[in-house]
Amino acid sequence: MIQELIQASRLRAIAAAKARGTPLVVRFDARWSTGGFRGNEGTVTCIDATARSVLYVENLLKKGSKKNYEGSSKSMEGDGVKRIVARMKSDGLEIGAVIHDDDASTISNVWKVFPNTTEFLDINHVIKRVR
Repeated sequence: MIQELIQASRLRAIAAAKARGTPLVVRFDARWSTGGFRGNEGTVTCIDATARSVLYVENLLKKGSKKNYEGSSKSMEGDGVKRIVARMKSDGLEIGAVIHDDDASTISNVWKVFPNTTEFLDINHVIKRVR
């Protein structure tokens, strides 16, 4: 039931983004099941920064019956972004700008599909590095 509600909400957000008819400003971020890039599970999200709605969620699992990822935990973010960007392209969306945490694989995977995308760094992540 919850998955159906999430899917319906996501589809509404995608439809609204398409209806605007302009390239999207999106925000990518990832989290892991444990800290320090050691997790067996990672989740990458793509948020429409204008509407503040979740467009895509990619869950990556290294173990178990639903395993769908091979590789290091550190590279999960880039792989999740790669999968999301491919779905965005097939859904007819275009990215105009990306806000991200300075993981180099994020912007490189976006630029492979949407080469004219403008890059912005998430100020909250930049501040954490300065401290």
